[in-house]
Amino acid sequence: MEMDRAFSIGKLLAEIDGLLKTGEDARAEARLVEAVSGYAEANPDDIVGQSVLFNELGGFYRNKGRFDKGEAAYWKAKELLEQSADTNENWIWNYATTLNNLAGLYRMDGQLQKAAELFDRAIEAYEHCQQELAPDYLASAYNNKGLVCLDLREADKAKALFLKAKAVLERTEKNPYAMGTTLSNLGFAAVIEKEFSKAIALFREAEALFRETGDWEMARRCKEFASRLEARR
Repeated sequence: MEMDRAFSIGKLLAEIDGLLKTGEDARAEARLVEAVSGYAEANPDDIVGQSVLFNELGGFYRNKGRFDKGEAAYWKAKELLEQSADTNENWIWNYATTLNNLAGLYRMDGQLQKAAELFDRAIEAYEHCQQELAPDYLASAYNNKGLVCLDLREADKAKALFLKAKAVLERTEKNPYAMGTTLSNLGFAAVIEKEFSKAIALFREAEALFRETGDWEMARRCKEFASRLEARR
Protein backbone atom coordinates (compact mmCIF):
# COMPACT_ATOMS: atom_id res chain seq x y z
CA MET A 1 0.00 0.00 0.00
CA GLU A 2 2.86 2.39 0.80
CA MET A 3 4.28 1.79 -2.67
CA ASP A 4 0.91 2.55 -4.25
CA ARG A 5 0.64 5.83 -2.34
CA ALA A 6 4.18 6.84 -3.17
CA PHE A 7 3.56 6.02 -6.84
CA SER A 8 0.35 8.03 -6.89
CA ILE A 9 2.10 11.11 -5.50
CA GLY A 10 5.01 10.67 -7.92
CA LYS A 11 2.63 10.36 -10.86
CA LEU A 12 0.78 13.49 -9.75
CA LEU A 13 3.97 15.52 -9.39
CA ALA A 14 5.09 14.44 -12.87
CA GLU A 15 1.73 15.64 -14.20
CA ILE A 16 2.10 19.00 -12.42
CA ASP A 17 5.63 19.39 -13.76
CA GLY A 18 4.37 18.79 -17.29
CA LEU A 19 1.68 21.46 -16.89
CA LEU A 20 4.20 23.99 -15.58
CA LYS A 21 6.61 23.31 -18.43
CA THR A 22 3.88 24.13 -20.94
CA GLY A 23 2.91 27.32 -19.10
CA GLU A 24 -0.41 26.00 -17.81
CA ASP A 25 0.01 27.51 -14.36
CA ALA A 26 -3.70 27.87 -13.61
CA ARG A 27 -4.35 24.20 -14.38
CA ALA A 28 -1.32 23.18 -12.32
CA GLU A 29 -2.56 25.19 -9.34
CA ALA A 30 -6.07 23.77 -9.60
CA ARG A 31 -4.72 20.23 -9.87
CA LEU A 32 -2.51 20.70 -6.81
CA VAL A 33 -5.31 22.18 -4.71
CA GLU A 34 -7.59 19.33 -5.76
CA ALA A 35 -4.89 16.75 -4.99
CA VAL A 36 -4.19 18.13 -1.52
CA SER A 37 -7.80 17.71 -0.39
CA GLY A 38 -8.41 14.52 -2.34
CA TYR A 39 -5.33 12.74 -1.05
CA ALA A 40 -6.11 13.68 2.56
CA GLU A 41 -9.63 12.29 2.19
CA ALA A 42 -8.45 9.04 0.60
CA ASN A 43 -5.41 8.57 2.88
CA PRO A 44 -6.22 10.21 6.22
CA ASP A 45 -3.50 8.25 8.04
CA ASP A 46 -0.71 9.09 5.57
CA ILE A 47 0.49 12.27 7.24
CA VAL A 48 3.83 12.27 5.43
CA GLY A 49 2.11 11.96 2.04
CA GLN A 50 -0.19 14.85 2.85
CA SER A 51 2.77 16.97 3.98
CA VAL A 52 4.55 16.25 0.70
CA LEU A 53 1.61 17.64 -1.26
CA PHE A 54 1.30 20.73 0.93
CA ASN A 55 5.03 21.30 0.39
CA GLU A 56 4.52 21.06 -3.37
CA LEU A 57 1.66 23.55 -3.16
CA GLY A 58 3.81 25.87 -1.05
CA GLY A 59 6.62 25.60 -3.58
CA PHE A 60 4.25 26.48 -6.42
CA TYR A 61 3.09 29.64 -4.65
CA ARG A 62 6.63 30.55 -3.52
CA ASN A 63 7.94 30.34 -7.08
CA LYS A 64 5.10 32.59 -8.24
CA GLY A 65 5.87 35.19 -5.55
CA ARG A 66 2.56 34.51 -3.77
CA PHE A 67 4.21 34.32 -0.40
CA ASP A 68 1.09 34.45 1.81
CA LYS A 69 -0.41 31.38 0.15
CA GLY A 70 2.98 29.64 0.10
CA GLU A 71 3.51 30.31 3.79
CA ALA A 72 0.06 28.93 4.62
CA ALA A 73 0.73 25.71 2.70
CA TYR A 74 4.13 25.16 4.32
CA TRP A 75 2.71 25.85 7.76
CA LYS A 76 -0.03 23.27 7.13
CA ALA A 77 2.63 20.69 6.20
CA LYS A 78 4.59 21.59 9.34
CA GLU A 79 1.53 21.36 11.59
CA LEU A 80 0.50 17.99 10.15
CA LEU A 81 3.93 16.53 10.86
CA GLU A 82 4.05 18.03 14.34
CA GLN A 83 0.69 16.47 15.17
CA SER A 84 1.83 13.04 14.02
CA ALA A 85 2.94 10.48 16.60
CA ASP A 86 5.22 8.85 14.01
CA THR A 87 8.77 10.18 14.29
CA ASN A 88 10.68 7.62 12.22
CA GLU A 89 13.48 8.43 9.79
CA ASN A 90 11.11 9.34 6.96
CA TRP A 91 9.19 11.70 9.27
CA ILE A 92 12.39 13.47 10.36
CA TRP A 93 13.50 13.95 6.76
CA ASN A 94 10.13 15.37 5.69
CA TYR A 95 9.97 17.65 8.72
CA ALA A 96 13.47 18.99 8.04
CA THR A 97 12.59 19.56 4.39
CA THR A 98 9.41 21.42 5.33
CA LEU A 99 11.39 23.74 7.64
CA ASN A 100 13.98 24.26 4.89
CA ASN A 101 11.29 25.13 2.35
CA LEU A 102 9.52 27.55 4.69
CA ALA A 103 12.83 29.21 5.54
CA GLY A 104 13.54 29.60 1.82
CA LEU A 105 10.22 31.38 1.37
CA TYR A 106 11.02 33.78 4.21
CA ARG A 107 14.42 34.54 2.67
CA MET A 108 12.82 35.28 -0.70
CA ASP A 109 10.33 37.56 1.09
CA GLY A 110 13.16 39.42 2.88
CA GLN A 111 12.29 38.06 6.33
CA LEU A 112 15.89 37.15 7.08
CA GLN A 113 15.73 36.54 10.83
CA LYS A 114 12.79 34.16 10.45
CA ALA A 115 14.64 32.42 7.64
CA ALA A 116 17.82 32.07 9.70
CA GLU A 117 15.97 30.55 12.66
CA LEU A 118 14.16 27.99 10.52
CA PHE A 119 17.29 27.05 8.58
CA ASP A 120 18.95 26.34 11.94
CA ARG A 121 16.07 24.05 12.89
CA ALA A 122 16.20 22.33 9.49
CA ILE A 123 19.93 21.72 9.88
CA GLU A 124 19.41 20.25 13.34
CA ALA A 125 16.71 17.91 12.02
CA TYR A 126 18.75 16.80 8.99
CA GLU A 127 21.68 16.07 11.29
CA HIS A 128 19.46 13.50 13.04
CA CYS A 129 18.81 11.65 9.77
CA GLN A 130 20.91 8.71 8.70
CA GLN A 131 23.90 10.01 6.76
CA GLU A 132 23.00 8.12 3.59
CA LEU A 133 19.46 9.52 3.61
CA ALA A 134 19.99 13.27 3.66
CA PRO A 135 23.55 14.46 2.87
CA ASP A 136 22.56 16.54 -0.15
CA TYR A 137 19.69 18.09 1.79
CA LEU A 138 21.90 18.81 4.78
CA ALA A 139 24.41 20.48 2.47
CA SER A 140 21.57 22.48 0.91
CA ALA A 141 20.44 23.66 4.34
CA TYR A 142 23.97 24.73 5.23
CA ASN A 143 24.19 26.61 1.93
CA ASN A 144 20.80 28.24 2.44
CA LYS A 145 21.66 29.45 5.95
CA GLY A 146 24.97 30.69 4.58
CA LEU A 147 23.16 32.74 1.94
CA VAL A 148 21.11 34.40 4.67
CA CYS A 149 24.38 35.29 6.40
CA LEU A 150 25.64 36.78 3.14
CA ASP A 151 22.42 38.80 2.89
CA LEU A 152 23.23 40.10 6.38
CA ARG A 153 26.86 40.79 5.30
CA GLU A 154 28.14 38.22 7.80
CA ALA A 155 30.78 36.77 5.51
CA ASP A 156 32.67 34.82 8.18
CA LYS A 157 29.56 32.95 9.31
CA ALA A 158 28.54 32.33 5.70
CA LYS A 159 31.96 30.94 4.81
CA ALA A 160 31.90 28.55 7.78
CA LEU A 161 28.49 27.22 6.68
CA PHE A 162 29.54 26.83 3.05
CA LEU A 163 32.62 24.90 4.18
CA LYS A 164 30.38 22.60 6.22
CA ALA A 165 28.29 21.99 3.10
CA LYS A 166 31.45 21.23 1.13
CA ALA A 167 32.66 18.77 3.78
CA VAL A 168 29.32 16.92 3.74
CA LEU A 169 29.38 16.62 -0.07
CA GLU A 170 32.99 15.42 -0.10
CA ARG A 171 32.02 12.47 2.11
CA THR A 172 29.24 11.27 -0.21
CA GLU A 173 28.73 10.14 -3.78
CA LYS A 174 29.71 12.84 -6.23
CA ASN A 175 27.04 15.48 -6.87
CA PRO A 176 28.52 18.05 -9.30
CA TYR A 177 25.55 20.41 -9.14
CA ALA A 178 25.49 20.58 -5.33
CA MET A 179 29.25 21.02 -5.19
CA GLY A 180 29.15 23.68 -7.91
CA THR A 181 26.53 25.57 -5.93
CA THR A 182 28.63 25.34 -2.77
CA LEU A 183 31.81 26.52 -4.49
CA SER A 184 30.05 29.45 -6.14
CA ASN A 185 28.66 30.43 -2.73
CA LEU A 186 32.19 30.30 -1.32
CA GLY A 187 33.16 32.54 -4.21
CA PHE A 188 30.63 35.17 -3.17
CA ALA A 189 31.90 35.01 0.42
CA ALA A 190 35.44 35.51 -0.87
CA VAL A 191 34.33 38.58 -2.85
CA ILE A 192 32.84 40.15 0.29
CA GLU A 193 36.12 39.45 2.10
CA LYS A 194 37.97 41.02 -0.89
CA GLU A 195 39.84 37.78 -1.57
CA PHE A 196 39.41 38.21 -5.31
CA SER A 197 41.97 35.68 -6.54
CA LYS A 198 40.36 33.00 -4.40
CA ALA A 199 36.91 34.02 -5.63
CA ILE A 200 38.00 33.73 -9.27
CA ALA A 201 39.37 30.23 -8.70
CA LEU A 202 36.17 29.15 -6.94
CA PHE A 203 33.93 30.51 -9.69
CA ARG A 204 36.04 28.79 -12.35
CA GLU A 205 35.84 25.47 -10.50
CA ALA A 206 32.08 25.89 -10.07
CA GLU A 207 31.73 26.70 -13.77
CA ALA A 208 33.42 23.42 -14.71
CA LEU A 209 31.11 21.45 -12.42
CA PHE A 210 27.98 23.10 -13.82
CA ARG A 211 29.20 22.31 -17.34
CA GLU A 212 29.55 18.69 -16.25
CA THR A 213 25.87 18.65 -15.27
CA GLY A 214 24.75 20.39 -18.46
CA ASP A 215 23.50 23.46 -16.60
CA TRP A 216 24.84 25.97 -19.09
CA GLU A 217 23.08 28.95 -17.51
CA MET A 218 24.76 28.44 -14.12
CA ALA A 219 28.06 27.79 -15.89
CA ARG A 220 27.64 31.04 -17.82
CA ARG A 221 26.96 33.01 -14.64
CA CYS A 222 30.03 31.62 -12.88
CA LYS A 223 32.17 32.39 -15.92
CA GLU A 224 30.79 35.92 -16.00
CA PHE A 225 31.51 36.48 -12.28
CA ALA A 226 35.08 35.26 -12.72
CA SER A 227 35.64 37.37 -15.85
CA ARG A 228 34.38 40.53 -14.14
CA LEU A 229 36.77 39.99 -11.24
CA GLU A 230 39.67 39.30 -13.59
CA ALA A 231 38.92 42.51 -15.51
CA ARG A 232 39.18 44.51 -12.28
CA ARG A 233 42.64 43.27 -11.41
